[in-house]
Amino acid sequence: MGHFFGLHSIQVAIALLVLAYILPVALRLPTLIVGNFTYLGFVGIVTWQALRAEPFSSPGSLTITSFVVLVVGSVLVFSFLTIMNLRSEAVNTPRLAK
Repeated sequence: MGHFFGLHSIQVAIALLVLAYILPVALRLPTLIVGNFTYLGFVGIVTWQALRAEPFSSPGSLTITSFVVLVVGSVLVFSFLTIMNLRSEAVNTPRLAK
């Protein structure tokens, strides 16, 4: 199963590039970084699930917990990176003289 999802990682990367091009500048880098690492985590979890001979269609509680941790971690890292980008843009934005 992991092999199947791993083969499609280039398509996911291209989709993330297209999405990043559409998004505002502050969201581009976090989208690419977190999106690709989240997909890598997904492939890793699916591979681990297959190595434990667990069916993809009916994951066990350990696999579901792993997916929840992956999603929560991804949301936290995305939020952190986005906030840091927005702060750096605010600092680097020229201000009008009074």
